[in-house]
Amino acid sequence: MTAQLSTGVAVLFVRFGPYHAARLEACGRALAAEGAPVLGVEYFRRDRTYDAWEPSADGSSYSRVTLFEERLGEGATHRAAAKRLRSLLDARRPGTVAIPGWLLPESHAALRWCRANGAVSILMSDSAASDCRRFFFKEAVKRFIVRRFAAALVAGTPHRDYAVRLGMPADKVFLGYDVVDNDHFSRGAADARNRPDTRRRLGLPDRYFIASARFIPRKNIAGLLAAYRLYLRESGPDAWSLVILGDGPQRAELERLAAGADLRDRVLMPGLKPYGELPAWYGLAEALIHPSVSEQWGLVVNEAMASGLPALVSIRSGCAADLVRPGINGFPFDPGSARGIADAMIRFSRTPDAARLEMGRASAAAIAEWGPARFADGLRAAAAAGRTALSRRLRK
Repeated sequence: MTAQLSTGVAVLFVRFGPYHAARLEACGRALAAEGAPVLGVEYFRRDRTYDAWEPSADGSSYSRVTLFEERLGEGATHRAAAKRLRSLLDARRPGTVAIPGWLLPESHAALRWCRANGAVSILMSDSAASDCRRFFFKEAVKRFIVRRFAAALVAGTPHRDYAVRLGMPADKVFLGYDVVDNDHFSRGAADARNRPDTRRRLGLPDRYFIASARFIPRKNIAGLLAAYRLYLRESGPDAWSLVILGDGPQRAELERLAAGADLRDRVLMPGLKPYGELPAWYGLAEALIHPSVSEQWGLVVNEAMASGLPALVSIRSGCAADLVRPGINGFPFDPGSARGIADAMIRFSRTPDAARLEMGRASAAAIAEWGPARFADGLRAAAAAGRTALSRRLRK
C-alpha cells in the first residue's frame, strides 16, 4: 500500500540564492497557519553560473535539504540529483511539489513522482514565447510536458500567455514567481542616501546611471557602451557617468571598450558586489539601465525599483510588460539600437528633477506588489487550483 501524502509543500530550486530564500521564508510564514510545512530542496549548494552568491543560510520558517554540496563535484550531475530527489520525495511524501521548469532531469523526476503518487505538481516558469526562436518539434514536446502539471506559477503576463499557449488552462496559471526581498533593497538604499559619507566611501560620481549584469553577450553591455558614447556626445559637460556592476567571460573585452579616450573616467566597472552592498550602489544612482537583448525576466529591475530607482529597460526583458510604465516609472527601449538606448538615457536625464523623483516613488510603489508575499500567495493559489484539478482527474 502506498503511504499517505503529507500536507507539506516541497519547493525545488537548482540553487538557493538570496531571492529563493526570501520566497521560501514568505511561503513558510503564509502556509504555517494552514498546517502545511514548507520544505526547500536545493539541488546544488554551489555552481559555476552564480558562483558569486554566498551559500544561503537555513531559513527560519521552512526546512531545507541540499542534495549535493558542489555541482561540479564527483558524481554531482543532474541525473544523480534526480535520483536523490526521488528518494527524498519518497521519504517526505509532500502533498504538493513546486518544480522549476520542464527541462532538467530533476524536474522530470519530480513530475513523474507527483503523478505516480497523487501529489499536486506546480510548474514554476519564467519562460515567454519571445525569449528565443521557437521550433515546432520542441514546442510539441513542451506541450506534452506542461499539460501533465496540475497548475503553474509564472513570472508575469507574457509568461502566463506562453504557459497557456503550451496547454496549461488559464485559470490554473498564477503570477509571482520572479520576486526579490524588496525590504532589503529599500532599507539599504534609504540608509545609503541618509549617510553623507557613502558616496565618497564607494568612490561614486555625483550622478550616474547604473547597470548590473553578468558579462555575457545577451546582457548587451557592449551595446550599452556604444549607446553611452552617443549619450555623452549629445549631453555635453553635464552628462552623467555610467556604473556597471558585474563580471563574466566578456570582462576583458568590455574593459577595453570602456577604456577608450571618450569613455575613460566616465565609465566605472567595479566588479561584482556582495548582496548586502548592492542597495547602496542602487540607492545613490539616478536610474537603472538594463539593456539585455534576451532576458526571461530581469531581477535587477526588481532590485532597482525596490531601491526607489526609475527603470530604463529593454523591451526584450520579460519584466518590462509588467513593471515598466512608460513615462510613469521609466522608459522601455529597443536593445538592438544604440540610438534607441541613448535616446532613453537622454530623455530621462533631461527630465526635471522633481519628475524624476516622482518616477522613483512610482517604481517603489509598483514593485511593492511584486514582493515575496506575491510568490507565497501565487504558490498557495496554484496549489489549491492544482488540488481541484487533481481531484477531478481522479474522479474520472
